Amino acid sequence: MRMYIFIFSHIDMENLPKSTPKKCPEPAVGVLILHPLEQKILLLKSERWENQYRLPRGHITIGESVEEAIKRVAKEEVGMDVEILEMILLQESIFSKEFTQPRHFIFLDFLVKAKEKTAGDTAKTDIDYIWVEPYNATDYTMNDSTRATVDAYLRKIRD
Repeated sequence: MRMYIFIFSHIDMENLPKSTPKKCPEPAVGVLILHPLEQKILLLKSERWENQYRLPRGHITIGESVEEAIKRVAKEEVGMDVEILEMILLQESIFSKEFTQPRHFIFLDFLVKAKEKTAGDTAKTDIDYIWVEPYNATDYTMNDSTRATVDAYLRKIRD
């Protein structure tokens, strides 16, 4: 299995906002959700990422395994139970200008398969969700970290 690592960094250390957290990077999981019957993936439109499409993502909480975090995030973000298939990407997002706050995330992105055909309620910061064919996903405006994960998935299915 190939592992791709991407780092998106928009750091101007001299001019960081005073609200910048002075703590450690934040580990989070991302889930690229496959439709259970069709060859489609789920994207969320998010206000927190400048109304761009994104993957369901969430922090790994203290004492929580990565597997538990993946299942919790899918349930909390889109109301779905999922089957974990494989890890597809490890990446960092360091003070991304696309996010509403200066944060340093470490994303562990996984390919999962939905057990349901439709998403439930999406997170409060999301406007909508769509199921798209993977090769058409790049036609949508996505944040950098989501685009990197979708690109990694497209490379995987091409190989």
